[in-house]
Amino acid sequence: PSAKRNWRDASEFLVERDYFQGGAILRIFDKLRENYLKKTLKKAELAFQERNYVYQTYLCKKILSSIEDPIEHPDIYYKALFGIATGNKSLGELATAQTLLERFKSEYPSEPDELYANALSILLDIYIELEDYAKAERLIAEISGIKDRIDQPSDYHHAFNLAHFGLIQKKKNDYRKAIEYYEKSLELIVATQTSNSIDYERVSELLVDIHMQMGEYRTAKRYLAPDQEIDYEHFPYSDTDLAKKLNMLGKYQLEISEFDQAEDYLTKAVKICENDPANQSLYANVLNNLAS
Repeated sequence: PSAKRNWRDASEFLVERDYFQGGAILRIFDKLRENYLKKTLKKAELAFQERNYVYQTYLCKKILSSIEDPIEHPDIYYKALFGIATGNKSLGELATAQTLLERFKSEYPSEPDELYANALSILLDIYIELEDYAKAERLIAEISGIKDRIDQPSDYHHAFNLAHFGLIQKKKNDYRKAIEYYEKSLELIVATQTSNSIDYERVSELLVDIHMQMGEYRTAKRYLAPDQEIDYEHFPYSDTDLAKKLNMLGKYQLEISEFDQAEDYLTKAVKICENDPANQSLYANVLNNLAS
């Protein structure tokens, strides 16, 4: 009996040892797999930074296909889903990106955080671009609530959310409300990037445009600073941005009947646009202002 008991104890030990070894091997395999998924995700993020959106979406799809249950690795899974959506948006596939981001929004298992807020911000971009203002307005309210609770999205992203909300209000002909959101957006841009940035220029242009439409030229001048000398040789942005700046200056001078100054600005803008065939809509707008 003693021999039988010793054999049984030994066999149970062997079974437990095999079970432990098997579990250890599985844990090692899982760790290796997790590291592989994280490395693939980093490659996808690098591809996005390099504007290789096709490769980015390919890598992110590869990650999703490797994860059977999102709860397994939720942080990796939803970053990959977000990556496919942003890749598709960058490739102009707005419908696909919208579907993916709406899925992300409905499935996301955690409390709202930075990733969730960023996903909503990009979904908002899509709604604005598709002119689905009803959905955009509901979403901006949700994003603003998240911002108040957890200080997300970042001020940088939230500045664009506010500018977008201003655009919605302008479409609804609520110009005063639009100005309110543009000004809030500008405050955040100044705080995060200073007033010497292209984002400041773009939101300022929105304010100039809306104040000119309302006939408030003195206020428009404050945002446009038309008498500020432009260093054409060292203008810190692209030629297209310089042409937009000159076009806006020319348009302002037209409104206040300073025709010679308007012609000077618009002629400079035309010369830039002639060398940039990709911006035909801007070119047409400049020519139209010049003809005025």
